[in-house]
Amino acid sequence: METSTFENLVPSLRGVALSVCASMGLDGKDVAQDVLLKLWEMRADLSRIRSLPALVRVMARNMAISEHRRSRPMIVGAPPETIVDAGHAPDELLEASEDYEWLTKRINSLPFTQHTILHLRQVEHKSAAEIASLLGIKENSVYQLLHRARRTLYNELKQRQGL
Repeated sequence: METSTFENLVPSLRGVALSVCASMGLDGKDVAQDVLLKLWEMRADLSRIRSLPALVRVMARNMAISEHRRSRPMIVGAPPETIVDAGHAPDELLEASEDYEWLTKRINSLPFTQHTILHLRQVEHKSAAEIASLLGIKENSVYQLLHRARRTLYNELKQRQGL
């Protein structure tokens, strides 16, 4: 593909990448720029691609997901030692701190999609429909994945308590 042809396509392709990111609830400026850089590197092979906008959509979605994975926040709130409570004994505070660390590790070990859905539902209080549209999955899948995440944590908690 000629450089001038590529330059003419850039505004429309950037718009496609931005719209994909917007549909995922992200500000996609960085992702769109990364997609365009990747396309620039591939420009010699782009003439063989049947649908350039489709390629851009897939690339933008994948790069946005990768970016989200790199910046994944923790789900659990403030650790117990930051909470001042004169009504608890030191051993109770130590136990609460250990429980917090254990739960944090278990939540962070969940598969990415389950972790994300649990965070969006429990921390950000998003509805199943909102989560489905953000992740590009069906609403029933949100319920199933949320159930699996909760069941996994519940079973691990039962094992920890020897039940």
